[in-house]
This record gives sequence, C-alpha cells and structure tokens, in this order.
Amino acid sequence: MGTVTRALAALLFAFALAATAAPASGATPRVPEPVTLSGGWEHLPDPQDVGKQTGLPSGAAGEGWRPVTVPHLFDPKPTESTFWGTVGWYRLRFEAPPSVAGFDWVLRFEQIRRKAEVWLDGRPLGEHRDPYLPFELPAGELAPGRHTLVLRVDNRKAKEPREGWWNWGGIVKPVRLVARGAVVADQPGIMPRRTCAAGRCRWTVLVDADLTNRSRTRTVRPAVTVRLQAPDDGARTTHTERARPLAPGERARLRFEVPVQGEPRVWEPGDPQLYDAEIAVQAGAQVAQVERRRIGLRTVEVRDGLLRLNGRPVELRGASIQEDVPGHGAAL
Repeated sequence: MGTVTRALAALLFAFALAATAAPASGATPRVPEPVTLSGGWEHLPDPQDVGKQTGLPSGAAGEGWRPVTVPHLFDPKPTESTFWGTVGWYRLRFEAPPSVAGFDWVLRFEQIRRKAEVWLDGRPLGEHRDPYLPFELPAGELAPGRHTLVLRVDNRKAKEPREGWWNWGGIVKPVRLVARGAVVADQPGIMPRRTCAAGRCRWTVLVDADLTNRSRTRTVRPAVTVRLQAPDDGARTTHTERARPLAPGERARLRFEVPVQGEPRVWEPGDPQLYDAEIAVQAGAQVAQVERRRIGLRTVEVRDGLLRLNGRPVELRGASIQEDVPGHGAAL
C-alpha cells in the first residue's frame, strides 16, 4: 500500500461518523433506548484454551474470575510474550430491561479483537471473526430477571497478516442491548457528497441501508426518514424515502440522496463542524428503529498525486486511527 493510499485510509477513518450523539431536532419516536453494558463484567484468562471443555459457556463454571469494566483489554502491555495472543473469557450477569410491545433485543458489539463466540444463558448466539467491524447477535425477547452473557475472545495470530508492534485483544469497544422492531436497517450508512457544475456546488448526504422485514406473518412497506441538524441550531433538513414492499423475512437495499438545506457548514481540521443526523426506520405507522450519528460535510480525494481535503492539498505529519490512544490501543 502506497504512502498516499495509507494516508487517505487513515484520514477517512479519522473522519468517520462519530458515536451516538444528541438527537436531531424534531419529534423523537418512542423506541426503547439502548442499554450500555459496561459494569459488572468478569474476566478469566484461558491460555491453554480449555474453557469449552470445562463448561465456561454455561456461565456457572470456572475459578479465578476477576471484575473488569468493558471496554477492556486482557493484554494491555505490549510485551514479546503476549504478541502472539491468547484466549480470554468474559462473563456478565445483567437484569433484563423492561419489554416493549413490538420490540425484542439484539446484543451489539462495537468491536471485539480478534474472534468472538457468544452465549446467552448457556445458549450459543453466534460468532464473529472480523477484529474491526461492529456486529449484532439476536438476544430475543428477554424474560424478566437476571441473564448471563458469556464471551470467548481469541486474539491469537499467525505470522500473516503482518501487523504493527502490538497484538492487543479483548472487548475493545462498548457492548449494548439495542431494541429492534418489525423492520431493521442493518448498520445504515450516511456519507456526505459534493457535486459541482457550472461553477456552482451543492451538498447532499448519501443514505445506504439494507432493510429486513423481521415479521413472520405480514408484508410491510418500510420508510426511512433522515433528519439533519446543522451546527449551532442552523438549518434543518428532513427527508423520507419509501422502500418497496417486503415479504416476511425479505431483505432489500435502499439508497437515496438527501439535499442539505441552508448554507453548508463544512468540516475541516481548524473548524471541525458536525451535523447531528437521525435515521428513523418505520414499519407502517410504527417507528421500528432509530440510529443517531454525527457527520461532517467534507470531501477527501487523491488528485495529481496529492491528498486533498475539500479540494485543497493536505500535508499529513503523522496519522493514526481513532481508538489508538495511550493505554487503549496501538498508539503511534
């Protein structure tokens, strides 16, 4: 990978949409709020990888569990002995949140490095093998009372792919219980776009979502509403797009552009202005999902061998990715 390409990738990652923010202006639909699972966790090292044979997935076995707070790394110091990785287990006993008609729950993991297997009350939910992407697993309709969540996390690596100076592992980012209704948008994306013609430019945001009808019995026609709030109570943008009808279990992609209203407030390093963005998914008259983001209007491109931000050349003097901060990641 060339120097310019690496720099472009780092800059794009650094400008990625930030985590949950305040909702955009307008009425916020009544959807159960996510429940962050940060406290009450326990960790148990398993360097011999015998946890499955000794019953750890049940949540009732094992000695030597110690309390931790998630996010958590089980090898926080970069030493030669830990570089090739190990296996660790996490356990959490939590109370089910109140149930709401029309919704059930998924467990959303923002990042686990490298491989994860997940059990809920001794029942396997699934696994995930990408050390960077978030993922969700169905928790279903949680009965009132206490439940036990168990994870096996494996960050062992081979010589390839070649990576940096620290092979860190664990539950690297937050874990949440998230409510899901009859229709779900799988990690909807929202990205700024600028188009220019005849000396005039306009800004839009591209919305890209894979919609799934989770109902078992009825066909629904989903709608996606996007609300943008400019910084400092500036102009507001609202746009609704309807998808085609989806049969039970059917999945379809919906892509559309939303024109940004008012004078654009552009993001740049000296003035990092961000819009509040809200994406609401409806199944008929019921709001089934609400996602909140923050987004900056900016363009990043390579032209004539130069990295350009908002059309102007940029010279980078060191670049990193968001989670790489001292004590929490591979800080440069």
